[in-house]
Amino acid sequence: MLNNTLKLIVVLLVYLNGLMFSLILLYASPDNMAHSFEASLFFCASVLVLFGLSYNLSFKNEPNNLMKYAYLFVFMQVILSAITLALICVYAHPMGEVVDMTAMYVFSFSGLLMTVGLVQMLLTNRREKNA
Repeated sequence: MLNNTLKLIVVLLVYLNGLMFSLILLYASPDNMAHSFEASLFFCASVLVLFGLSYNLSFKNEPNNLMKYAYLFVFMQVILSAITLALICVYAHPMGEVVDMTAMYVFSFSGLLMTVGLVQMLLTNRREKNA
């Protein structure tokens, strides 16, 4: 099993790659169009991986709370990014393009899923601490 530092590096790489591909599809696609639904799928896939990793985190053998706070910061950043990308899909489209509300729903679902993963991680570690 991976230790928590290596898991944090994997979490950061997955998050940054999902965010990078989403922003490329929203702003820098080669055909000069905003592909918001495809961007939301990239971001949702990275959030699903992070949600799966959040179930595998255990801070039972950690001597300090630094790693728990690092994960808390990263997961909060993912949630804020999902909200920001959902707002971008609705309000920052070029003029004349149809707003894709499905992409906004997928980004919002990603933020909700990451919130559930964060709460689950904190509750699991609270139970481990009390046991």
